Amino acid sequence: MREHFHQQLNELDKNLINMVKLCETSIELAVSVLLDDKLEKLKKVINIRDQIDNEADDTEDICMKMLVRQQPLARDMNTIAYSLKLIRDMQRIGTQAVDLAIIAKDISPEEMKCSNLIRIMTKDTISMLKDTVKAYLKKDKVLATDVTNRDDNLDNNYLKLKKELSTQIFSNPDETSSAIDILMVAKYLERIGDHTVNISKWIIEIS
Repeated sequence: MREHFHQQLNELDKNLINMVKLCETSIELAVSVLLDDKLEKLKKVINIRDQIDNEADDTEDICMKMLVRQQPLARDMNTIAYSLKLIRDMQRIGTQAVDLAIIAKDISPEEMKCSNLIRIMTKDTISMLKDTVKAYLKKDKVLATDVTNRDDNLDNNYLKLKKELSTQIFSNPDETSSAIDILMVAKYLERIGDHTVNISKWIIEIS
């Protein structure tokens, strides 16, 4: 009985890792919509969001079977409960990547005057996600705590970009619409960072 339960736990881990990797890819693609092949990449982001949702359904099914058919210990119960919360945060990341891409498709490369900060925020967001996976696999509180601390840098870059765009709008009112779109892209990256922090906080609790 316990052997089968541990097999299901391993399957659960594999599904969660795959979901996070899909989240990473969706963020990278969503931001790349800013540069080229806008509609084609938007379709890919939407497709990945659908894959994340399907993976979430399968993973939730595993969790429910483990709860109903097995006799999980207290620690196992925490892992299952955490996994269900993790699924929700990753689904939100997938949805927000789509929202980000939809906005990005209407921004021309010429309008991306603050693109370097967007690239930095994208890199930081994906790095946080990758380290969250490592922290989950190793049940590493130190690494999970580091991820939560790095969210401050993401927030600071968002505020820095917001300030730059405000100056841009003041100097060139005609660029207001594109500046707001760019700011929304940054805001979605900042929100995705928040979901990553939520995941890391749960790792700290169950480790």
